[in-house]
Amino acid sequence: MHVEHVESEDVVVPYWHVQNLWIGEARMQLARGIRKNLAVQLDVPFRLVRDRIRFEDLLRRPYTPPVPDVHHRNETLAHFSDASLALQWARVAAPWTIAAGAGVSLPIGRTESNPFALGRAGLPHQHIQFGTGTVQDDHPQRAYLGVGAQYRIRHI
Repeated sequence: MHVEHVESEDVVVPYWHVQNLWIGEARMQLARGIRKNLAVQLDVPFRLVRDRIRFEDLLRRPYTPPVPDVHHRNETLAHFSDASLALQWARVAAPWTIAAGAGVSLPIGRTESNPFALGRAGLPHQHIQFGTGTVQDDHPQRAYLGVGAQYRIRHI
């Protein structure tokens, strides 16, 4: 993701922030059948975020801010994100497979202290969150229900 904006708040001279974010994720999934057509599944994602920033004056020449930037820095972050635990149901009626599942998130991902408060205090901070920090099974954004279908074109 490429982001550019002019920083003009609380600075003597406005300047450009030119930022590139690369985000990648790998997932480990473990599923175990517990009865015919029923399984429990654990999904553990590992996320990598690479942040590169450069500063330019308004004429787009390299610029070094007089006060170090507490918000942007060149860094690579790598952490586990929130896992999910789900109950999966599937039925094969060749060539179709019908599936449904329901589950909740597990808060194992790293969270950061309030970055907005730290930024207002002029302290270095991080906005990238790797987790939610909580399980609330009654909260629709942390619990899920899904259904799907798959058609096999040919047997390999």
